[in-house]
Amino acid sequence: MTSNLSLYELIKQKAKEKNRPLKVICDWDECLQSPKSFILWELSPKNLTYSEYFENFWNKASLVYYDSGFGTKCHFGTAGFSYIDPNNPNEKINQKDQLDEATRKQNEIYRSPAFYDKMPFTLIAENLVSALKEDLISELIIMTSFKKGKHPPGGNVNKRKKFERSFGKFSNCEIHSIEVTPDPVERGKYYPYRWERVKEKYSDFDIFIDDNHPVLQQVRKKFPTRTFVLPDYKTNKNVQGDNIYHVKTAVSDLKSQCFAIGGLEYRTNKLNQGIQELKSTQKSNSNSPIPIWIIAFSVTSLVLALLVWVLVWRRSKK
Repeated sequence: MTSNLSLYELIKQKAKEKNRPLKVICDWDECLQSPKSFILWELSPKNLTYSEYFENFWNKASLVYYDSGFGTKCHFGTAGFSYIDPNNPNEKINQKDQLDEATRKQNEIYRSPAFYDKMPFTLIAENLVSALKEDLISELIIMTSFKKGKHPPGGNVNKRKKFERSFGKFSNCEIHSIEVTPDPVERGKYYPYRWERVKEKYSDFDIFIDDNHPVLQQVRKKFPTRTFVLPDYKTNKNVQGDNIYHVKTAVSDLKSQCFAIGGLEYRTNKLNQGIQELKSTQKSNSNSPIPIWIIAFSVTSLVLALLVWVLVWRRSKK
């Protein structure tokens, strides 16, 4: 269903319904940050701000599908970004020499150590930080996949460093990198699939967020009663369902210090919560009558102690 709610409002609503914080799984690329649109903007003449370019790219460009090699169909702007002319996102690059040069330039930007630091977060990331600070999320798992051999074990080093400087400031957040390898049976496919890892490690999740709707549909097939969220991109408009929500996203001005302050607020709130629970327990114990079993145990112990004392006293008299 198309929702007028922000992601924050949706999480708050679902947490209230369940009367507890939620376990959330969120994809990184094109959800928390948008590497593909940012790379193309970096190569463009900069006639538009990145915020304007982002909106144009996802909501106005003519996006098509192709086989991504990850076992799903992905849209241009997510995996097939090297085929798009950054100066005109509505047009594909068709000539091989142009394509090779475009790919080289894009890879150069992507591999820069500062890439993830230069790229802004999205409104989805901002909403997650707000929900984390208010203890609406019990656990946030950020998922990302990488092909074996493309990055060292553990995944993209620059992305992991960005996580440590951002969501890693919250003690209840983790990044889960999935190393995928070619499927020996199905040519062009890679495994493990996202739904397999979710089923194996995070089957008790409440909300699943992903920009790639075929991936989301695979997870939904295995967990049909959970809540699923898509960024409201053009390619996702026709994906509908009672438990599928489309949330508006845009470029956010979320800064590194927001995560540091938010993480500190979260830990402080949890500490205060623990102190209040402890005080409540102590107060409850002080006001309640002493349990019968404690009285019985005390009397029995006293009687035994007296008997032992009498025996010892009698022996000492002999």
